[in-house]
Amino acid sequence: MGVFGYLDASSGSMLVGAVAAGAAGVAVAAKVGWHRVTGVFSRKGDDVESIDASGATEDAVEPGAPAADPS
Repeated sequence: MGVFGYLDASSGSMLVGAVAAGAAGVAVAAKVGWHRVTGVFSRKGDDVESIDASGATEDAVEPGAPAADPS
């Protein structure tokens, strides 16, 4: 039986990185999938903004209102 490959330190760290990336991908896919499944049964409305009689959304800023201070 012969030797089919050589594993040095960089090969091992690349393998560990690939396993970690795969685990992170599976975790994200599971989270997104779980939210899709539970979203079907949720009583909350979708991300629809409520609009009042004038047609403005609740988050709208009135004209002439001072701008928010970003600091």
